[in-house]
Amino acid sequence: MTAALEAAREAENLTERRYKAGAEPLRVLLDAQERRRSAEGAVTANRLEQLQNEVLLFRVLGTSPVAVVAPG
Repeated sequence: MTAALEAAREAENLTERRYKAGAEPLRVLLDAQERRRSAEGAVTANRLEQLQNEVLLFRVLGTSPVAVVAPG
Protein backbone atom coordinates (compact mmCIF):
# COMPACT_ATOMS: atom_id res chain seq x y z
CA MET A 1 0.00 0.00 0.00
CA THR A 2 2.76 2.46 0.83
CA ALA A 3 4.52 1.57 -2.42
CA ALA A 4 1.43 2.73 -4.30
CA LEU A 5 1.45 5.96 -2.32
CA GLU A 6 5.12 6.55 -3.06
CA ALA A 7 4.52 5.89 -6.76
CA ALA A 8 1.58 8.33 -6.77
CA ARG A 9 3.74 10.98 -5.09
CA GLU A 10 6.52 10.52 -7.62
CA ALA A 11 4.04 10.68 -10.51
CA GLU A 12 2.54 13.86 -9.08
CA ASN A 13 5.98 15.47 -8.72
CA LEU A 14 6.92 14.55 -12.27
CA THR A 15 3.59 15.81 -13.60
CA GLU A 16 3.96 19.06 -11.68
CA ARG A 17 7.40 19.66 -13.16
CA ARG A 18 6.07 18.92 -16.64
CA TYR A 19 3.11 21.25 -16.05
CA LYS A 20 5.39 24.08 -14.92
CA ALA A 21 7.49 23.53 -18.04
CA GLY A 22 4.39 23.80 -20.19
CA ALA A 23 4.42 20.16 -21.29
CA GLU A 24 1.22 19.06 -19.50
CA PRO A 25 -2.22 20.65 -19.20
CA LEU A 26 -3.61 21.57 -15.80
CA ARG A 27 -6.14 18.72 -15.95
CA VAL A 28 -3.34 16.13 -16.01
CA LEU A 29 -1.76 17.71 -12.92
CA LEU A 30 -5.10 17.77 -11.11
CA ASP A 31 -5.64 14.09 -11.95
CA ALA A 32 -2.20 13.21 -10.57
CA GLN A 33 -2.97 15.13 -7.38
CA GLU A 34 -6.26 13.28 -7.02
CA ARG A 35 -4.54 9.91 -7.47
CA ARG A 36 -2.05 10.85 -4.74
CA ARG A 37 -4.85 11.92 -2.40
CA SER A 38 -6.69 8.68 -3.09
CA ALA A 39 -3.56 6.69 -2.29
CA GLU A 40 -3.13 8.63 0.96
CA GLY A 41 -6.75 7.89 1.85
CA ALA A 42 -6.24 4.19 1.15
CA VAL A 43 -3.16 4.07 3.38
CA THR A 44 -5.04 5.88 6.15
CA ALA A 45 -8.06 3.58 5.84
CA ASN A 46 -5.76 0.56 5.92
CA ARG A 47 -4.06 1.80 9.09
CA LEU A 48 -7.44 2.47 10.73
CA GLU A 49 -8.60 -1.06 9.91
CA GLN A 50 -5.35 -2.45 11.29
CA LEU A 51 -5.82 -0.59 14.58
CA GLN A 52 -9.46 -1.63 14.83
CA ASN A 53 -8.44 -5.25 14.33
CA GLU A 54 -5.83 -4.94 17.08
CA VAL A 55 -8.46 -3.58 19.46
CA LEU A 56 -10.78 -6.45 18.56
CA LEU A 57 -7.97 -8.94 19.15
CA PHE A 58 -7.24 -7.51 22.59
CA ARG A 59 -10.93 -7.61 23.47
CA VAL A 60 -11.24 -11.24 22.38
CA LEU A 61 -8.11 -12.22 24.28
CA GLY A 62 -9.31 -10.31 27.33
CA THR A 63 -6.11 -8.36 27.78
CA SER A 64 -5.05 -4.75 27.55
CA PRO A 65 -2.62 -3.39 24.98
CA VAL A 66 -1.08 -1.31 27.77
CA ALA A 67 -0.25 -4.46 29.75
CA VAL A 68 1.35 -5.99 26.67
CA VAL A 69 3.51 -2.96 25.85
CA ALA A 70 4.46 -2.04 29.41
CA PRO A 71 8.21 -2.23 30.06
CA GLY A 72 9.16 -5.32 31.94
